[in-house]
Amino acid sequence: MYSVMNTIHLDEIKHAVIVSEFSPDAQYLVVGAEAGEVIVYDVSTTECKLVKHLKGHTANLRDIAFSQVT
Repeated sequence: MYSVMNTIHLDEIKHAVIVSEFSPDAQYLVVGAEAGEVIVYDVSTTECKLVKHLKGHTANLRDIAFSQVT
């Protein structure tokens, strides 16, 4: 698990990060960047692993969140 003392190097991000959010279970980190980049990482271990690089947004992201699945 990451704490404020850990540094995460996110090499896949090509633009400035605007928003980020940890999943409720702290297993995932989702990052939103300029130019509509959305990248999901598994941060449940000390290795930060890329899960998905989502493409399709055409504008900068202003907010990002996880939804509750029922």
